Amino acid sequence: MRSTLNSVLACLAAFGWVMAAGNLPASAQTAETGIALELNVLQSTDSGCRAGFLLENKHSSDVEKLEIEAVIFNAENLIDRLLILEFGTVATSASKVRLFQLPDLQCDQVSRVLLNEVIACDGAALDASTCERSMELSNRTAIKFGR
Repeated sequence: MRSTLNSVLACLAAFGWVMAAGNLPASAQTAETGIALELNVLQSTDSGCRAGFLLENKHSSDVEKLEIEAVIFNAENLIDRLLILEFGTVATSASKVRLFQLPDLQCDQVSRVLLNEVIACDGAALDASTCERSMELSNRTAIKFGR
């Protein structure tokens, strides 16, 4: 009887340990996931302004297609244009640079880039909503960039 009681107590203790581990913060339970998107540079060109983005896929699967709707605001903080930024395929743990031309708009006339929404994010267990919720934004330029 005593050995059965000890076995039950040992099982309960082990179960309690498993349950406690289940209450760890998400960051402690899983590796960092998501997409890191950085507005890296704005460069003046003969035809306007070029915006350079650095993207890193931190998901555990490839992103087969990524499209983001962005809004460009002018110097008066008025909407100048809406863009669809197509990043294409991004392998797991890979980084990708994409340059987007903003014709007829000088860089010093851009006051803000707004990430309006993720339109498409295709991959194993991925969708636009999942990618948007897990997206980390950063900025290395002097203008505003964010949601």
